[in-house]
Amino acid sequence: MTLLLCMHHFWYSPHTNASTPGMRQFGSSISILNVDEVWIQPYDWIVVTGSPMVPKHSNSSGSALWRFIAISPTNVHVEGYDVEYITWQQAMHWKQDGHHSLRTVVLFEQCPHSPNIVTFGNIYKYYDSIATCATQLAKSFPGAALVFLAPTIPFRGRNNTTLQVDQRDQMQDKSARELELLHWYLTQNFFVRQKGLLVANNRRALLYYSTLMGDNIKTFHEQDSHLRHKDSCKNGFKDDKLQTRTLRDLDLQINQIASSIEQKTSNASNFRNTSTFARLVAHQHKNLFVVTQSLHSQCAKHYLTRKYDAQCHPPSSLTHPILVTGLGGAGTHYAARQLRMQGWRVLHEDLDSDGAVSWIYAANDWSVQLDYPYGALPPGESSFLKPRYGHVIHLVRDPLDQISSFTAHSNKSYNFVLRTMELYLHPQAGRDNDTEHAVERFQKSRADQWDCHRGGNCHLEFAALSWLHWNRFVHSFADATFRVDQVQALQTHLCQIASAAVFNSTLPLHRLMKTRRYCEIKDCPSANEGAQVNSFQLSMEKVGFNLLDRAFGVCALNEALFRRSAVHKRHRKYTWDDIRSMDAHLGQDIRADAAKYGFNVD
Repeated sequence: MTLLLCMHHFWYSPHTNASTPGMRQFGSSISILNVDEVWIQPYDWIVVTGSPMVPKHSNSSGSALWRFIAISPTNVHVEGYDVEYITWQQAMHWKQDGHHSLRTVVLFEQCPHSPNIVTFGNIYKYYDSIATCATQLAKSFPGAALVFLAPTIPFRGRNNTTLQVDQRDQMQDKSARELELLHWYLTQNFFVRQKGLLVANNRRALLYYSTLMGDNIKTFHEQDSHLRHKDSCKNGFKDDKLQTRTLRDLDLQINQIASSIEQKTSNASNFRNTSTFARLVAHQHKNLFVVTQSLHSQCAKHYLTRKYDAQCHPPSSLTHPILVTGLGGAGTHYAARQLRMQGWRVLHEDLDSDGAVSWIYAANDWSVQLDYPYGALPPGESSFLKPRYGHVIHLVRDPLDQISSFTAHSNKSYNFVLRTMELYLHPQAGRDNDTEHAVERFQKSRADQWDCHRGGNCHLEFAALSWLHWNRFVHSFADATFRVDQVQALQTHLCQIASAAVFNSTLPLHRLMKTRRYCEIKDCPSANEGAQVNSFQLSMEKVGFNLLDRAFGVCALNEALFRRSAVHKRHRKYTWDDIRSMDAHLGQDIRADAAKYGFNVD
């Protein structure tokens, strides 16, 4: 495959963010240079548009400041540049060979387990494979900027027939939308976000770029008022004459295309309303393509969660109606028992057809890059996009009771909370003093726990911090909040949202409609009456057979399923004085949040 160097190169004037060593933040100006010129400061990000490239630049000793490595199923030739071709297997062993100084890695279109032909029917399987590859690349090349050259989608129409020109024109807008979703989808992985990822489309020169401080990408300024290109790309430009255009003219043309995109995309209302978006423009065949961060800004809050958003996530068979969640020790076991007894098909720390009641499912283990301490799904049933939940209910418990209970959790639970909170408290715009201090407190309190026994005083600080920040995290994306003593009100709420008039029909919550018949149940039989259900029915229910045609069967079977012992080990009951003596400011924050949740803290 021959790839001609046919692109504009962008030079960014970055500066280092002091709070994030090694990361770069875009400056206030972007200069667009001639097509033959590239000026890149050592160790800054390299930007690639339509085709791979490396700068013809070396230091005083004559050695190249940048190396270009292409990972591709076929040999790659870039005119005018030296490119080293390696296989995927070689790439995965690159770190072991001691080559840590790579600055740029480009992944071409395919990687292991990718579909051979990409269509809209298997596009999300393709996304999963690319996201996995990007994660592995970010780990194998810790010092490199990642570049992914995406294919034009779709390559094929129905029955694998080649799309005609007019059909391709009709699909271009959908293809652009899919690429924008792919960009956001890939950048949710923490390792990819930390390194930076550029996604480019070979044919249409669509350019997407994201870094950890992505929201700080600046727009064009008129300080650099020229845009030039030459005739060196004979296949790329129809006009052989040198053209000069002011950025003011360029901005007008951008706005015209933005208006056209607004009319064709489903997120038109958010297109111009987003205050922080990047205008990175590629010029090819006299077409300008505007790249915004509107989708990224809208969906970024969900990257760490399992919340479903129709604008951000495709529906799937593992998109469930309900998630009841909070911090461990909030009473999720009790809530799951009560909901099951009323006919809702949910499980504690596991999935059923209506959803789950689980504190750990609030966080996305794919983004956290840690397995769930328990309740993990098989690899084929879990990814960044699945499972997700259409309606999230935040369950809260009295802070003193819950903090006391959380001191008896396991180290796996604490590690999962710590990692999630490190990411949650590290927003893309950088950390302020308060959040910086909170992360340090989390890390220090976790380090102090290693010699502790479960339920000991040495877990108190971490448990108190977890109650404060984990509940804020869940509250930030939950649809409703209930105290654990309001489970009956929670059930009423679920019955209300099960009505078609309440839901947006685009959400995957239609399955709740079949559960509405259980909303009529007023009282459950006693445990003695429930015991009359035979063991055969109970065993069939456990393996998924629906034998619950009557209210009596619903209550009796679920009562039997939840006849268990206490969940947590013994622990001490802590007081406000205990928390105040440990940290008065932390105690005040917890009391303030508890009052917002409706608890009496007087």
